[in-house]
Amino acid sequence: MIWTARLRIAGLGVLSGIIAGVVAGVIARIDMRIVAVAAGMKPVFTLGSLNPVWIGAVIGAAFGLIFIFVKPYLPGSHWLKGLIFGLLLFLAFMLPLYLWQPDFRAELALAPGYLGIALFGPLPLIFGALVGLAAQRLDRRLPAVLPPGSTARAGFVALLIVGVVGAGMVVYGVIAAIVEAGR
Repeated sequence: MIWTARLRIAGLGVLSGIIAGVVAGVIARIDMRIVAVAAGMKPVFTLGSLNPVWIGAVIGAAFGLIFIFVKPYLPGSHWLKGLIFGLLLFLAFMLPLYLWQPDFRAELALAPGYLGIALFGPLPLIFGALVGLAAQRLDRRLPAVLPPGSTARAGFVALLIVGVVGAGMVVYGVIAAIVEAGR
């Protein structure tokens, strides 16, 4: 029975991360449009314009899974725990990307002044606050017990798979960034 409780917690984290990741992906897409307009480029919508949204969902699933297990060790309310988690994401991912990835800096530099940094820098914090709030609300709404053979249990297993795939994407991205920075 303890593994079903952990499955529920993991699924809760993944679903919270997907929700927060989609919202952060939409914000990232809007930020990209703002940078393009500020750089004097003509804004165009293509199917690729949706990439930040689905990437945000899958990577958000992985970070949501991590968040749900570190949440008990973070201080404060649900949204503050999320905000602290977002700050940790910023320090672990955004800051190193900015410092060591020339391509990342070059894309941010397309916008005049510090507009790119001002738009994209807060994304991990926004994601963190959203994942904290989503986890709190979903915890109250999702079934507390996952009976054997139930669709709820199958759904939580599917969510866990998405979280693991997202984690694989994050690990791949980190390794690729490290290799690229070493060239």
